[in-house]
Amino acid sequence: APVRFVIVGDGDARGDLERLAQHTNTELGREAIVFTGALIDPRAAYAAADIVVGMGSSVLRGMAFGKPVVIVGEAGFSAPLTPQTASSFLYNGLYGIGSGDPSNAGLVADLHEAIRQRTELADFSLNFVREHFSLDTVSAQLSAFLIQSVKNQPHRHVALLDSARTAAVWVRERRFIPFGWSARRWLRLDRKSATA
Repeated sequence: APVRFVIVGDGDARGDLERLAQHTNTELGREAIVFTGALIDPRAAYAAADIVVGMGSSVLRGMAFGKPVVIVGEAGFSAPLTPQTASSFLYNGLYGIGSGDPSNAGLVADLHEAIRQRTELADFSLNFVREHFSLDTVSAQLSAFLIQSVKNQPHRHVALLDSARTAAVWVRERRFIPFGWSARRWLRLDRKSATA
């Protein structure tokens, strides 16, 4: 298929990926893989795409542009967002962990499926992101959460225990300790000043 794969972003693996892309482009005799690098405003890339491949907020942006998406993750994971997979991604996040199979067969099959159902999946993606991630939806969820938090304030002893635990974590992480001092040394000096 006369497909062009545009990679938006940057990272440590870019040099290796560009070499692989150059080899593939030479083998195909055309510029099938293009690197844009990091874009401050990637909206033009989302608007131009027929299908978005990514994870997390990248696929959310793609869905907001009404694009079908294939969600990828670690260890070779990939799956298209469809009516059958949507509830799992909504619960677990727009990401996944695969079996570690080095073959790209799963991703290729997912891309073929996304191409085959492009119109239906584009509509589904846009409706999904509007229903679950729109400003109105998220604002209503946050408002309900805050109201519930105010209604169910913890007892005083629970709040005090939580404050003590938080303070211990901050001390352990040396947030208030001068550079190079250990928590043990700080506590010893504090005890000495208390007894002096």
